[in-house]
Amino acid sequence: MEIYYYLIKFKIFLPVIKLISFLFKNETNFKTKDYIYQVPLNFDPISKFLMKFDLYEKKERVMLQKMLDNTDIIEAGAGIGLISMYLKKKAKNKKLIMIEPNQKMNNLIHNNFNINKFNLDELEILNYALSDSEKEKVEFQTYESDMANTISNQALDYNFKKKNVDYVDTISLNYIIEKYQIKNFQLVLDIEGEEINVIKKNNAWLDKCASILLENHLPKKDLNELNSYILNKGFSLIDKKENVFLFIKS
Repeated sequence: MEIYYYLIKFKIFLPVIKLISFLFKNETNFKTKDYIYQVPLNFDPISKFLMKFDLYEKKERVMLQKMLDNTDIIEAGAGIGLISMYLKKKAKNKKLIMIEPNQKMNNLIHNNFNINKFNLDELEILNYALSDSEKEKVEFQTYESDMANTISNQALDYNFKKKNVDYVDTISLNYIIEKYQIKNFQLVLDIEGEEINVIKKNNAWLDKCASILLENHLPKKDLNELNSYILNKGFSLIDKKENVFLFIKS
């Protein structure tokens, strides 16, 4: 989640950011140089602050340009669909499969693709949380920011208040690859700490994975261990921006 990085980097200025964010609490329409997009009125104000100044998911938007063209993409943690639109353009005529456990976000993705004139018949949104296997009714921790929701107990503290615990079903990459008959794909992961289980467990899918764009939410020691694990599986680190990493298979 992009918010995490800015909460840490600008912690000393957080009271000021929160105050400024209040000025944008009634805004719902935002834009980048490529797309327009909408969020609900009650979306968290710090995210709106980042959106207003075009900082939201900016690192990912820059780095995904180095991913392969015209290759199937699986995106886990699709959120509001902003990165998804860039990925769809990157995939061209290939599949983009978006995974997002929050039904509210699924509706946002559909709307944002619609207002940017994408072909909605090509949308493939799976209403699951990505994990290492298929499970039913897994605890889904929800926070005052929907962008921090997670099934992981390893995610870092975002300083957001926990609201509730819902339940979601999970799905694995191996299942998706078999169901959609995918032979070669790229992976985009923004799943609030669950990335360690997805990558290190039940990972036969790595043989068909050409690149991984990873927003890593783990503590530094675990982050470094996971990145080393990916490198040892035959990937090279192509680019890094703070807690976002792009690996491409050597």
